[in-house]
Amino acid sequence: MSDHQNTSPENKLLAIGRLLQAADYHFTCVTPETHRRVNAREAGRPARDLRDVFGWSRPFRPDIVPRDMWTLLETADLLEPVGELWRSRVRYSSLGGQLFVHSAFPTVQADAVFFGPDTYRFATLIERTLSRRQGPFQHVVDIGCG
Repeated sequence: MSDHQNTSPENKLLAIGRLLQAADYHFTCVTPETHRRVNAREAGRPARDLRDVFGWSRPFRPDIVPRDMWTLLETADLLEPVGELWRSRVRYSSLGGQLFVHSAFPTVQADAVFFGPDTYRFATLIERTLSRRQGPFQHVVDIGCG
């Protein structure tokens, strides 16, 4: 039995993220409508790189993804067939030098988690506010965080 088969699904997601970081992967998530329009322009074209696979949620041939990453996706049940191609059930977005995993586009499932433009704006606001702040905060409230 391979090491990947003994690893929890959460650890497999982390391992995929580490492999993506090692490959210098970056992706800034856009609004759902922009995502749809960009993918519509590329309709019928398989993914050409890891950004297409894990950012744009495009169908891909197995040879686009490194073998160890494919194994993690496969054993974590994170692949779905699309004709002769495959699609990842998760996306990875970058923010502040870190990667975050969330639901693949489109986020139509009842339990889907979407990391999008509002997240970037909020993180930028927090970063800017903290850099100007001289002392500790007494209260921090995120209203409308879902």
